[in-house]
Amino acid sequence: MESSSEEELIIVSAICAEVEKQENTKLPRKHRFWVHEIFKKRREYGEFHHLFPDFYRLGYTTVRTIVYEILELMWENLQPVVLPNPSKEHWEEIEHDFYEMWNFANCCGALDGKHVVIEKPPKNGSLFFNYKHQHSIVLLALVDATYRFVTVDVGAYGRNSDGGIFSSSSLGKKLCANKLNFPPGKALPNTNTVLPFVIIADAAFPLKDNIMRPYPSEEIANNEAKKVYDYRHSRARRVVENAFGLLTKKFKWYSTKYNIVPRNVDKIILATVSLHNFLRNDKCSWQPEELEKDDFYILRDLPHIGGRTPFSAERIREAFTEYFVSPNGSVPWQIERVYSGRR
Repeated sequence: MESSSEEELIIVSAICAEVEKQENTKLPRKHRFWVHEIFKKRREYGEFHHLFPDFYRLGYTTVRTIVYEILELMWENLQPVVLPNPSKEHWEEIEHDFYEMWNFANCCGALDGKHVVIEKPPKNGSLFFNYKHQHSIVLLALVDATYRFVTVDVGAYGRNSDGGIFSSSSLGKKLCANKLNFPPGKALPNTNTVLPFVIIADAAFPLKDNIMRPYPSEEIANNEAKKVYDYRHSRARRVVENAFGLLTKKFKWYSTKYNIVPRNVDKIILATVSLHNFLRNDKCSWQPEELEKDDFYILRDLPHIGGRTPFSAERIREAFTEYFVSPNGSVPWQIERVYSGRR
C-alpha cells in the first residue's frame, strides 16, 4: 500500500512539473481584437492630441463666447430646415397624422409651456420666479403628432402664465390675426359637420375658435359625453408632454440648474430644440419607445384662466364632443379608459 502511494505521488509531481514547464514556454496569447495601423498614429496625427492641449491656453471668456456663437449658428442654420414656417400643406399633414395616430380630427398641434429651471438671475430674479417657487424661463411649444416641434417661443419670464405668454407670443398674435396659413375648416370624417382646424391645449390656455381646452372638472362630474371629450383631448394633447420628455431625456442639461444669464439660456434652448427635430427626422434613431413615464412634463390642477369664452368656441367644442360619442367618431376603448382614468 505504501509503495502504491509513493508511486502516485511521483506521478502527480511529474505531471505538475510538466504543466509548469508548458506554462513557462507558452506563446503570447492572441487577443480577439486588434488595432488598425491608422489608429496607432493618433498621437502623431490625431486632432485631439494636436488641438486639445491648445484649448487650455484659451481664457474662460473666450471659450464661453465660442460656445454661444456656435449655439446661435446651430439655430440659424437648422431652423429653416427642421422648423420652417408651416405652410397650408404642412398643417394638413399634421392634421392627418393627429387623426390617424391619436383619433383627433381637425387638430393642427398640441400646445404647452415648459419651465426651464435656472439659478436666480441677478437684480431681476422676481420676474423669473414661478408658481413652483423656482426661477425659470418658459419654452412655449406647438408640437405635431410625431413629437416634433412645429413652432416655439423662448424667453418669457417664469412668473407669467402660459396663457399670457401665448397671447403675447408671435404664434398667439398670428393665430388671432388669422395669419398662420391654416387651411379652411373641413367636415369631420364620415359627417357633414364642418369645423375649423384647431390647436389643443390644457386649462391654462383660452378657449377660442382655433384653440380647444378641456372642460372644467365641475362640468364633467355627471356628464359622460364631456368626460369622453376630455379623455380624447388629453390623449392627443399628451404628445407635447412627450416631446418635452424626449427633449429632457436626450439633453441632460435640462435636468440641472446652471448659473447662466437668461439670454444665453435662450440660445441653449433654441439649439437643443432644433437638434431635437433634426434627430426626430432620423427614422433609425430616437423612437418614442425611449420614453419613461417620469420624463413627461405634466402640468396638473392648473386653474382655468379668466375671461369670457366666445360662444362660437363653446359650440365648436360641443360639436367635437358630440362627434366623439357618435358612431362615426367614437373609439371602442374610450368608455373603459374614461372610468379607469387611463389616457
